[in-house]
Amino acid sequence: MKRTASGACLLCLLAGCGSGRGKVERHVVFVRGTAPENAVVWIADADGGHARRLVRGLTPVVSPDGRTVAIGRTDGIHLVSSDGKRDHHLTSAVLNPQAWSPDGKRLVAGVAKLAVVDVDSGGVRVLAHGAFYGFGLSPDGRRLIYARAPRESIEGICGARSDLYVADVDGGSPARLTRDGRSAFPVWGPRRIAFLRMPRRLRFYDCFAPGIWTVLADGSHLRAIVARAPRALSRQGFYGLQPVAWLGSGDLLVGVRTEWGNEAAILNPRTRQLRRLMLHSANVPRRSRQRYYVDKVSRDGRLALGAGGDEKITISIVRIGDGRPIFIIRGSVWGPDWNR
Repeated sequence: MKRTASGACLLCLLAGCGSGRGKVERHVVFVRGTAPENAVVWIADADGGHARRLVRGLTPVVSPDGRTVAIGRTDGIHLVSSDGKRDHHLTSAVLNPQAWSPDGKRLVAGVAKLAVVDVDSGGVRVLAHGAFYGFGLSPDGRRLIYARAPRESIEGICGARSDLYVADVDGGSPARLTRDGRSAFPVWGPRRIAFLRMPRRLRFYDCFAPGIWTVLADGSHLRAIVARAPRALSRQGFYGLQPVAWLGSGDLLVGVRTEWGNEAAILNPRTRQLRRLMLHSANVPRRSRQRYYVDKVSRDGRLALGAGGDEKITISIVRIGDGRPIFIIRGSVWGPDWNR
């Protein structure tokens, strides 16, 4: 991989150079394999270097300190050290790990149910059963918001009738925030919760037009940023908008939902202007450039982790400011996570 001076600085930033936080390891984890039965979890440095095989499994999520990877297997959840030397069978519950709490003491996991798993004891607390359409931890990790429908629908989110709920990770009954059956994919920010909401008069073609709304954690101040996706983003092959992450600027990184992933865009909640984030690389001819999709954002809101391509998927880190990806991993890879 060709590294320019600016690229080297960015990679140093990714790895935490000069930060003085030697106890934190920066990693990217991902899955290689074309099917679940032959899936293998790999781990690499933050710049994609030194990629190495870890263990068989699915849905890897790396801990905040980068030292442990939670992995889903047929016999439950395993905690594997980043060097692959330790493999702890945390629980036999049939769950896929989805996210770590900020303090690294809990895991959010689920398969047909949403649960919080204590990392020390392996204890599992089930929050709810049903079909789930996204979740998000509060910034302090004490509460969890999730979108739940009573059951799966063959029409997906269009027929699922999902609503938002908030629960304390330490216990207690969940509180229901919405009762419209049209809310999903919540993202918890410093002040507000953003989520996808279907148009009020739900007809088949409205499934292509969800917009972005916000609400406070107590269910008050329900407001639309974009009540309905723009016409250009609500046609065959496109499925409206979905929040991905709040950025430090107060803007929202959103996805233009497609059959293949979330194409990136920046939404200004104040002006309600939407700017497509055109991902590109100076090293790739324009005629060969593929669409890339973003799924996770660094804590400082400057970088995003995503994947894209056609026959060969590339996992890349993307500069949110200008959309320029630094290609780090190529091949039949998917399901990336990081602790940037």
